[in-house]
Amino acid sequence: MFGKLGDMANMLQKAQDMQKKMIAVQEEISKLEVKGESTGGLAEAVVTGDFTVKRIIIKNECAKTADPEIIQEHVTDAVNNAIAKLKIKSKEKMSEVTGGIDLPGLSI
Repeated sequence: MFGKLGDMANMLQKAQDMQKKMIAVQEEISKLEVKGESTGGLAEAVVTGDFTVKRIIIKNECAKTADPEIIQEHVTDAVNNAIAKLKIKSKEKMSEVTGGIDLPGLSI
């Protein structure tokens, strides 16, 4: 009888340990900064782990076009590239804790 209780207590302890590790990794992810570039590198965006756009850099070659649509396309491309890179890094870091198991509710 106590054997099953001991197994349950052990499982509970492992779950609590994993939860602590996940919280630590989530904090680590929130401090990440990822740089993305537009096609051709005419714009760059830096996005933090909590998906805040920290910085946009528009290269002179892009700015000189004075075409708002082209500038907007490059900025959008750079931000989307940074977000895609951030999702990959976040997934890799979470995978370290979960052992590669995709847990519902943890996807970014």
